[in-house]
Amino acid sequence: MRPRVVSPPPARVALFTDVDGTLLDARDRLAIDAATVNALRGRVELILTSSRTLAELARLQRRLGLVGALIAENGAVVSFPAGWRGSRSRRREILALGARAAA
Repeated sequence: MRPRVVSPPPARVALFTDVDGTLLDARDRLAIDAATVNALRGRVELILTSSRTLAELARLQRRLGLVGALIAENGAVVSFPAGWRGSRSRRREILALGARAAA
C-alpha cells in the first residue's frame, strides 16, 4: 500500500495595504468589496494601514468583514483583535508606540 501524501495547507500571506487612494477613492468609496475580501480568506490576511485614526480604520475593517491587526495614525498605533493568531487575550490589544508609561 502506498503512503498517503498530504498536501500542506496553502501558504498564508500577510498583505499590508494603505487605505487612502488604494482601497478608498477620494470620496471614501471602496475599490474592493467584502465578497472579494472573502474570496481571499484563508490565503491572504489583509492588514489595513493608514494615517487615519484607529476608530476610522476599525469602521472600514467592519465594512469589509475583516478581523485582524490594524496599523493607524502613521504607525503610531497598532491594534490586535482578541485571540489574534492564538493569543489568549479576550480583549482587543492596542499598542501606542512612543507613549510614555504611567508613573
